[in-house]
Formats: sequence, structure tokens, C-alpha cells
Amino acid sequence: MRCKITLCFDFARQARIARRTIKNSAQRALQGAVLMLCVVFPISGAALSQTAPSLAKSPIPPNCTPLRDDFTSFPNYEVWDKPRLQGQTAYHTEDKVVREGTRALAITVSGGDELDVEGNLKHELWENRHKWCRFGEEVYYAFSFRIHSNTRPAGSTRWVIGQWKEQSGGSPFLAQRFDNGVFHITVQHNDTRLLVAKASGDYQRDFKQFVNELKQLLLLDQHGFRRRDDNKRNSDEALTPGLTLNELKEAIAKQDTNKFPFLTEPQSFAATEAVKIELSDTPDLPNPAKGWVDMVYRIRGGTDGSGLIEIWANGVFIARVSGAIGNVAKDGVRQYFKFGHYRDFDRKDLDATLYLDRFRRTTDPTELFVKPTAP
Repeated sequence: MRCKITLCFDFARQARIARRTIKNSAQRALQGAVLMLCVVFPISGAALSQTAPSLAKSPIPPNCTPLRDDFTSFPNYEVWDKPRLQGQTAYHTEDKVVREGTRALAITVSGGDELDVEGNLKHELWENRHKWCRFGEEVYYAFSFRIHSNTRPAGSTRWVIGQWKEQSGGSPFLAQRFDNGVFHITVQHNDTRLLVAKASGDYQRDFKQFVNELKQLLLLDQHGFRRRDDNKRNSDEALTPGLTLNELKEAIAKQDTNKFPFLTEPQSFAATEAVKIELSDTPDLPNPAKGWVDMVYRIRGGTDGSGLIEIWANGVFIARVSGAIGNVAKDGVRQYFKFGHYRDFDRKDLDATLYLDRFRRTTDPTELFVKPTAP
């Protein structure tokens, strides 16, 4: 069979479009006549099979390009995606709140900011799209961050402050979250989300515990049974989370959301045999509202069960996740990282700033002073 290749040059879009047409269908070349020039070349089927690969997408480099940003100036378009930052006023470099060196990046969100088409507040850095890694390729990320907000805890409002996504519109397969003012990390396999680790403290549960203890103290006082040292207890003692290490590990293994009421969309969380979470004996994440937190992630996505994620915070090993990590349905073979605010709108008085410093992406863990704990 003989076919034709129609090469069309669309000057309005400044793009080249390639299209195959069957013999005697040359009239299709007349499509898009305005600002478009088309030229028809006859070609044999054998030759067509040899030239087809040239029409495919460019191959993805086998290795992730190392990235580094100390934010001495901003934006660095070698690292971050330029189109995503055009016209943004939420980003500025900061010389007073700095983890190391002379400057850090500050990303601010407020209740008066413009909402996106879905009604969310969103100010995020995206990795340079030309340097996205291949999903499944092992890579390490390290960065320091902290958060400051002059508002009360966020209730059950969804608040994502860093995420790794496949080349699709699905949920992040790994995410840092700050729902309810509690820093925590989640992983995702298809529609199943799992809590991996959290900072100590839980606003809703702790407040209820404080109220219950206060009621008990008042009741004991009325009956003359109150202990003499009860009046010396401070609020920090009353706000102790109350989960032992073994209880925490069991709750994580079962994904018992009753133990973690700060989580939004609890219906998305469930235990699955496809994903294994192993907590260290020091699994509490630091609180980024109290100071800088130095995070290191080892990431290897894998929906076939080969996935692996390891997490360090402030130099302490936190957790390991292995198994099926990622979404089967996706649009491409790459993955990318985003950092910043992605949260539901809930009130006008919101005013919060994320600070980012010492960003690194590498395939060599020795650069980050961490030692992998699994093959």
C-alpha cells in the first residue's frame, strides 16, 4: 500500500504537524487553510514503518539531572519552571529567616489571594519541566523548610506543602501535608492513601483531652478529692498526644484514622497489603512551625510493587515505605516535584508563609550525608 505524508506548517502556532493520509485523500491537506502551508509527499508503506519512530516523543534521559538552589537570587530557571512563575507576587527572597547562607525563599498565601478554577489557594514552585525524572528511577531530594502563620490551626482544611506527582492529574504518590496545623507525610497507590509519619501533637484530639481533664479536675475539686499537685500541671502536660510508640505503629499499620482526626478526607485512607510501612523507633516528625526542618527523601516509584521511599528529618531516620507506590493511570513516564501552598480556602484572615532553603536533587546519597537503609 502507498500512503502520503502531509507536512503542515502552522505559522499562527509556530508548530509543525505531521499527518498520514491515504491515497486519493489529498483534499485533507486543504484543512486549516488560513495561515497554514501544507506539502504532500508520496511514500511507500515500508519507508513509512522506518520513519515512524521520528514522530514519537523525545526519549527521556535515563538519569535525573542534579539540581541545586540556595536562593541567593530568584527565580533560577535552571531549576524551576518559568511559565508557572510568571506574574507571581507570592514569592520573594528573605535575608532574615534563613537556614544557611545569606537568603531563603519565602512563599506567602493569604485568604484574599485569587482562587484557582477549582476554588483552591495555590502558590507552588514546579521543577523545570525539561528536567523531570523518569518515574521509577531512584532519586534523592533534600531541602530545609519552616512555616509561619498568624492564624489558629486550620481545622480539617486540606493543606499540601510539598508533593511528588506522576505525569498525570492524579493525587501525589508522596506528599508533605499540614492539615489542621499538624505536619505529616502520606503516600498513595491509586485511590488508596496512607499516613506514614506525623509530628507530635494533634489539635482536635489534644483540645478534647484538655477539656476532659479540666472537667475531671473541676469535679474532683468539688468533692474535695483533687490532688495537691494538680494545680502545678501546665498545659503542655495536658496536651500530650497520648500514643505510645507501639500504639502509634499499630495505628499506622491499620491506618486507624480515629487516632488521627486531623486528617482530611479520612475515607481515602486504608491499609493495604500492597504497601508496607516500617517506622523507626524515633518516628515523630519535627514541627516546622517551631523552627527549620531538614528533610531528606529517597524516592523510587513503582506501581508493580518495586516502589521504595525512605525519609529522614533533622538527620534522624523516620520511616521506610515499600511496595506499590504510584498511580497506574497516568499520562506519561515522568514525575515531578512541587513545593509551596496548595490548600482549600476556608477564611479571609489566613496569612501564612513557607520558607525554603538548601534545595538539592541528586542520585548520590553521599552528597546528603545519609545512608540508605534498604537495597
